[in-house]
Amino acid sequence: MAEILKAFLSSTPGIVLLFIIALTVLGIVIFLIKRLFSSSGEIGKLGLKWGSPASKNGNSIDFSQKLTLLERAFGDEYDKYILDKEDIRTQVEKELKNTQKTALTRAIEYLCLEYSKLHEDDEDFEDASLVRMGQILELYLRRDFGAIMLNRLDMIKENPLLYEKSDLELNCEVQKITDDCILSMKHKIKEYILISDTKILTKLFDIATVRIKDNIDETIKQFVKLNKDQQSRLIELNKKKNENINKRIDEIINRNSTKEA
Repeated sequence: MAEILKAFLSSTPGIVLLFIIALTVLGIVIFLIKRLFSSSGEIGKLGLKWGSPASKNGNSIDFSQKLTLLERAFGDEYDKYILDKEDIRTQVEKELKNTQKTALTRAIEYLCLEYSKLHEDDEDFEDASLVRMGQILELYLRRDFGAIMLNRLDMIKENPLLYEKSDLELNCEVQKITDDCILSMKHKIKEYILISDTKILTKLFDIATVRIKDNIDETIKQFVKLNKDQQSRLIELNKKKNENINKRIDEIINRNSTKEA
């Protein structure tokens, strides 16, 4: 039963369905109570009456009106909650994407810089040729290294187990992704026919391994931080929703007694 409830709460349609079911059950219970009570139609201290639509002074609200107001209160607050929840998730997803792009840009910039340094003492390379090779390398990296790195980061970002891992487990995950990216690129650079010496690219990725790992490590830590921030914001949002619902219920239930006083 707990697993079924968890499955419903994990999605927006599920939450809406549970809300509808809850309202239906509430309506049935209230109908049965109405039938069981006396003709005066008064339920305890809540002041919910269904005998006459209004009192002589016109201030009283009958039972059906209060039920309608209660349903509206639940509906309004849940609609607002769902919209705000999606807004939070959209904001966090945007931040995650920006984090990935920043990590990739830094990695590519570092690789291009190190490529230039590897040719500093190479007298066979003129400055113009080196600049051209650097530009070609950047295009290759944005196409291939970008696809490889972003794909690996997407896979780990969408893995719910990531946010339950220990620091040691995260470090192992970072190393695994780094090794995978480097190995994949060493296969790719064999196809770079526009670069005169592809052997130097193998050396380049060996040199850059530590920096790439640091980039990936920082990105994954940011994933974890953003996820925790999101959970915290969702908890506060749910708390605010419940407070607003309770406040509106109190207002509806106490409306008669306030006016009559």
